Amino acid sequence: MNESVIKLFKGWRPKVVFWDMWMTLGMSHCREPIGEAQQILSPDLLPVGANRHPIPTGDFLRFCLTNPTSDVEIFAHEASTTFGWDLDAERLRSFRVLIGKEKNCIALFPEVDDLLNFVQSLGFDQGIISNLWSFPSERLFSDTVLSRYFNPRDIVCSYDVRHAKPDKEIFEEACRRFGVRPDECLMVGDNLTADIKGALAFGMKAALIDRQMNVDPQEVVRLSDDGYPPVLYMTNLNELRNYLALCPASSEWRP
Repeated sequence: MNESVIKLFKGWRPKVVFWDMWMTLGMSHCREPIGEAQQILSPDLLPVGANRHPIPTGDFLRFCLTNPTSDVEIFAHEASTTFGWDLDAERLRSFRVLIGKEKNCIALFPEVDDLLNFVQSLGFDQGIISNLWSFPSERLFSDTVLSRYFNPRDIVCSYDVRHAKPDKEIFEEACRRFGVRPDECLMVGDNLTADIKGALAFGMKAALIDRQMNVDPQEVVRLSDDGYPPVLYMTNLNELRNYLALCPASSEWRP
């Protein structure tokens, strides 16, 4: 265990543990659906990533993540109008098929149910801060075990707030809903920029889950050189149990 992170958790108790969604609690079997959506709606050929799926442009990605429209046809028309694309019947049909698949591609990681139950048993409040477009959200938060741990107010999504991580506004809204200060929150996520640096810049503490080991752990350690609190680095989400168990009990904790 990381000694500086051990010291942090032994002397601090978060009021809220905030979870990222994709690649933290779950994933979509439809890989890069937003890239595929842009490739369907746009006449331009997109670059292809290592996983052979199209990579969306930054402006289209932000459009998707901050657009609250859940009607497929209205969304397609809004995207086409915004970016100057022609939307014909075939493109709209293909987009409908993609969104239908996206709604049914959701899978939570196997440890999630037990871990959320464990965190709940320690007395921590829990919330979700997710960069998400609107289409899979209804099934994701009502038809999975997540509904046991989170009510709608606990879930702060980019499409609803109209801001995506690392924007401070989405973290600000999460704190407002729970009535807490940033320094009373732990953000758990997989993206070093959006989840970790975004949360730290807002004043939260953070834990990185790096399932695919794409991040150099030393890069996480070096964040402390910028004056941030130590960041927990994990390759297995269950490692968080050991650190949260170090926190003072709620009856003992006096911030």
